[in-house]
Amino acid sequence: MIRLFKEVDFKDKYLIIPSVSVGNIGQLAIDLLISSLQLEKIGTVWSTALIPIIGTDPYNTNSDLLSTACELYSSPGGNFVVLQIRSGIEKKYAKVFLSNLCELIQEHKFREVILLTSCFAFEKHNIQSSPFRYIANEQMLSEHSDKFQSLGWVALEKNADNSANDAALYTINGGGFALKLFHELTCRKIKTLLIMKYCSEGDNVPDSLDIVKYLDDYLRMFDNLNQQITFPPSWDLLFGGPPPIGIY
Repeated sequence: MIRLFKEVDFKDKYLIIPSVSVGNIGQLAIDLLISSLQLEKIGTVWSTALIPIIGTDPYNTNSDLLSTACELYSSPGGNFVVLQIRSGIEKKYAKVFLSNLCELIQEHKFREVILLTSCFAFEKHNIQSSPFRYIANEQMLSEHSDKFQSLGWVALEKNADNSANDAALYTINGGGFALKLFHELTCRKIKTLLIMKYCSEGDNVPDSLDIVKYLDDYLRMFDNLNQQITFPPSWDLLFGGPPPIGIY
């Protein structure tokens, strides 16, 4: 499922995973991390669940490297690894894919897993509250509950039916596979944190910047975030090229 380009010790590193969700802000945030912190590509992930794609290097226009549907990047000398997903996941293979992914995470002994996702803005019922929510499993809360409180983070509200099993305690409409993966990791007693932002489809660059800042409050990846943020060159045509002059 994973092919590494070199030997990497993942023990005690943070793993950040985006879910394909509303506005794709998880993937956009991962793009920002890779481009701004100059993360190194260390491996590719393949699965029948991933819709295959291939393209040029999205972070360096002078590179002759190719990019694929799912790849791993690491901070040189740092303590975190990011998984970038660039295509959709076939529903009928999703369960096996997530199970295999959990096995890899367990095998490599990552310190914590952080999931990035989003939810439809119209699902936010308290318009004056923060646009962010988080869910942390018991393994995370036992170590970081005080930190979440000091950061002023707001936990995602549980469903009205509190008698539901863990997998149905929460609803994130438009959140992709995030909740399923969270539940699978929790069943394996892997420390997992899910970060979510309410948003709408459109220009989601501001949302991705917001979620990177929110994540940085927790991980402190940047020395000076505002000065270090760098948009990847692939974003130059995020909304397509200019209209052809011939139409006028």
